Amino acid sequence: MFCGCTKEKALEEALRESYYNYLEGYKKGKKGSRSTAKLLTLHKFIAENVKEILENNLKAKFEVFYINGKEVNINGAFYTKRVDVFIGQIGNFEVLKDSAKKIHISIKNPENLFVFSIKFITSNYKQNANNYFESLIGETVNLKSLGIKFGYLLFLKHPMPYLDKVGVIKKFEEISEDDILKYYKLFQKRKEIFSPDFIFLGVYKISALMNRGTLEKEGANIKQIAEKFDRITVFRYIPKNIKTVILFLFYPNLFADFYGKSSNLKIPV
Repeated sequence: MFCGCTKEKALEEALRESYYNYLEGYKKGKKGSRSTAKLLTLHKFIAENVKEILENNLKAKFEVFYINGKEVNINGAFYTKRVDVFIGQIGNFEVLKDSAKKIHISIKNPENLFVFSIKFITSNYKQNANNYFESLIGETVNLKSLGIKFGYLLFLKHPMPYLDKVGVIKKFEEISEDDILKYYKLFQKRKEIFSPDFIFLGVYKISALMNRGTLEKEGANIKQIAEKFDRITVFRYIPKNIKTVILFLFYPNLFADFYGKSSNLKIPV
């Protein structure tokens, strides 16, 4: 379990830097929620840690690709997919194109190829929640149909602000049991083509502070918060209205167990 250990602290630091980049996007006049920079640190952290786990467990060499200022594309069963993290055993794929803006990877053999989709939701979750879920199912079919092992990681900010079109916090949304439970139910079908081989969900309390006081309040503007904050705090959080605590176990131990016992992955209680 990573909770409370060095790796968990490293994850929190990756989330902190990602949220910092999100706010900096607004500070620079860009919409931070759509900023690629928001996720670069998180992608890198996940890619490097999973690669380490795979190499230690499988005694094989893997190569990692993740969005780092350029797109990473692979050919899915039905359409070309831009992916967040691609990890492949050397020899099972080849790079068709590597330019300043894009890497295109061709799959030779899906064995020991892993793709991860990563979402870090920092605002307006409820209005997009069903779209996230339905898009995940389509993405899963496109990749698993080829035999690629596919994982989905969802990080949710607490408190979750709802922003209007100009960036004003109109209210705060509560992450409910139902919001999380549908992913858990999907994971129980993981042997099916429409369900990811692995799903991780984590809620983290992330606060932008100035002089130790929170800036995130109803009526505040996210752009003004970006200009004022002097520090960001991050730590794991389990909302009081969510009882299914096993949903918040961290992913690498489960991932290693998944590969070693691919048809018998169980969530430890």
